[in-house]
Amino acid sequence: AAMRAKYGAPPSRFVDLGGGLTVHVRDTGPRDASVLMLIHGSNASLHTWEPWSARLDRRYRVIRMDLPGHGLTGPSPTGEYRATAF
Repeated sequence: AAMRAKYGAPPSRFVDLGGGLTVHVRDTGPRDASVLMLIHGSNASLHTWEPWSARLDRRYRVIRMDLPGHGLTGPSPTGEYRATAF
């Protein structure tokens, strides 16, 4: 709860994908702009992209998320971490 309070404040949202998986997402920038989806690497979180998104979201809609098992998303309820499972 402390981590979510510290790192999950707006513009963070938590999206329920069903099956027990809730994903931490940040979606910033103009809603009518071209979309950039930023996906972090292993052992990282969406916060990796904060310096980039601070500049990019002036012109683009920037969406970033914590992959299962990273950041505030938490573990996969099925234990499946392949990209095709997500």
